Formats: sequence, structure tokens, C-alpha cells
Amino acid sequence: KRVEQAKREVDNALFAEKWRAAEAAKFNGEYDTALIRLYDLQELAEKYFTTNRTEMVAHRLETWTELRMRMQAGDSLLFLEDYFAALQSYASAFELAPDNKIRDVLDATQKTLDDKFNDLVSRGDDMIRMNAANRVNREQALGLYEKALRLKPEDENLIRKMEEIKKSINLGN
Repeated sequence: KRVEQAKREVDNALFAEKWRAAEAAKFNGEYDTALIRLYDLQELAEKYFTTNRTEMVAHRLETWTELRMRMQAGDSLLFLEDYFAALQSYASAFELAPDNKIRDVLDATQKTLDDKFNDLVSRGDDMIRMNAANRVNREQALGLYEKALRLKPEDENLIRKMEEIKKSINLGN
């Protein structure tokens, strides 16, 4: 009986150690490593523990797999410079598993999106200021505003500004 108790204590300690290692890897943003550690933990849980622990590990595995997919999608979209979609992907990852690493990525992506948006709008505004009467300048400004609108599709001020420029181009002003 004591041998059984000692074995159970060793198994519990091993389970706790593997659980902490998986959590630490996730905390550090090492999602692949975290998933590998969880798969090891799942095997241990299925072999030595109750259904409750096995289900707990399976649920965590499912959540972290989804988290990894959302983060990878965000990374891919960021690489393609689709900042708006990347931001949405990171936000959905944060909703699934709120932590500081994901928050940092989310904040950095938002800052990049805002900076690029502001730069495009500013360049468009400069085109208009240089010579608002020049149709080519208005069309170039409109092109810059369209790029900015892809970054923030719901920006009402920019939408209004674009409508005014389109009207002036169509009227030949």
C-alpha cells in the first residue's frame, strides 16, 4: 500500500511538473513547445490518472491548438501587411487566452496599423494641400485614402473625405 502511495505521489509530482512546463512555454509565447508538453502530459494523464485530469488536459490542448492557429494566422497576415485582419486574429487569440504576451503583440500591431493609417492620410492631405485644384493630385490623394481605408474600414471621417473628393473629381472641379 505504501509503495502504491509513493508511486501516486511521484506521478502527481511529475504531472504537476509537466503542467508547469507547458504553462511556462505558453507564457513565453512558445506555442509549439507548449503543445508538445501538453501531448506528453495527455499521455501521462491517460496512463495514470482519472478521466477528470485527462479531460482537463484534452481541453487545454484544444484551446492552445486554437490559440496557436490564431496567432499563426495573425503572423501571416502581418507578413502580408494586412494589419486590420492581423489585428482581428490577434484579438481573437487574446479573447481565447488573455495574457501579456498576446496583449503586447496586439498593442504593437495596433500601433503599426495606426502609424501606417496616419501616414497614408497625412500624405493624402499633403497632396490636396499642394494643389487641390489639380485633378491628378486629388486622384493620387484618393488612392492614398483608399489604402488607409483598408487599414481602418470603418473610419467615418476618412469615408466622408473620400466622398467629397470623388464628388469634386466627378464634377470636374
